[in-house]
Amino acid sequence: MALTIIPFPYKKLKGVSYHGIFHKKYCLPIIEKIEVDYIVLSRFISNINCLAIGENGNNWGYEIKILDTKMMTEKVLVMNTELESYKALLQDIKTVNINIKK
Repeated sequence: MALTIIPFPYKKLKGVSYHGIFHKKYCLPIIEKIEVDYIVLSRFISNINCLAIGENGNNWGYEIKILDTKMMTEKVLVMNTELESYKALLQDIKTVNINIKK
């Protein structure tokens, strides 16, 4: 199976809200404008009291999931919400090994 990543279609998505989307129900306007098989969704998780980069906290993390646009099903690929700092978050992202199975 070959995977082709297309450049982000800014012109085609003009007028469509695509910032901060992390749930399939908000992807419908995007799917109406562009034809793709999958959409990768990601979010950053941070303790509200330590938003400045470099500060420590106990609630740093991220989540990456993939949306199958034909079946409208989501699958979490990677999630880690137990990181101690922003620096640990960056290191975790660099070392993660995503194994996609159909």
